[in-house]
Amino acid sequence: MDTVTENGYVKQFWMFSWWYMIPALSFYVAFVLKIGPRLMKSRPAFQVKTLLIIYNITQIILCAYVMERMRTFCQGDLFDFANCRVHDDMSRKSFDYYDISTYVSMLKNFELFDTVLFVLRKKQNQVTPLHVFHHTSVLVLMLLYFRYYRGK
Repeated sequence: MDTVTENGYVKQFWMFSWWYMIPALSFYVAFVLKIGPRLMKSRPAFQVKTLLIIYNITQIILCAYVMERMRTFCQGDLFDFANCRVHDDMSRKSFDYYDISTYVSMLKNFELFDTVLFVLRKKQNQVTPLHVFHHTSVLVLMLLYFRYYRGK
């Protein structure tokens, strides 16, 4: 996705590229469903309680930050989607929109790590098809939205 920056240069945000998304999600699905469980089969479960606490606190802080940015962006009404529609122009609101979309994309990519923690803790019963589908589909839908829809 080409994003026009404030100084007029066009840059490519790699997380909104099929060249990133297909390999990343393929590796994610392969790891959580096949590779990870095989690697952990003859090993004891990792004790990652501290890492899990840090991960969860980080997620809470990052999600709160994104929600605050969205509340400000949508002029206080998160559920009035007409306020959240941005056209591809050089306005301050367009730059804010792409800035927020970058944060959301990074956050959703970071969320793939929770499934990896399930595998490392040998909690394979928490790695359900719905869980894996949710994480992969959210990233694909974000890619489709930010790459092809973009407020047209």
